[in-house]
Amino acid sequence: MEPDTPYVQIIEEGIVQVGDFAKTTTMMEEGKLTVLRPPMENIVASKLLRASPKDLEDIAFILSRHPIQPTQVQAIINGFPNRQRETASENMVYLAIHGPEL
Repeated sequence: MEPDTPYVQIIEEGIVQVGDFAKTTTMMEEGKLTVLRPPMENIVASKLLRASPKDLEDIAFILSRHPIQPTQVQAIINGFPNRQRETASENMVYLAIHGPEL
């Protein structure tokens, strides 16, 4: 790939879900490369889908630095496809039980 040529990366629907969002945050700009991220509540929702030990550590870190409410995360999860929505909703228990102390 050429560094000055934009490209689109397509990921298959499945374990990776971030839900809908309108705003992004710029993480880095280096020359013509701009790295964006979705809102933190979308990242938490995405990590609840897999809920690996590393994902739970990441969620605890995010929650310790960003004021995210469980209702915000659940609203994003509600937009996931059925199977992923069920799994992530079941994993919301981690937020209810542990909150920032995951």
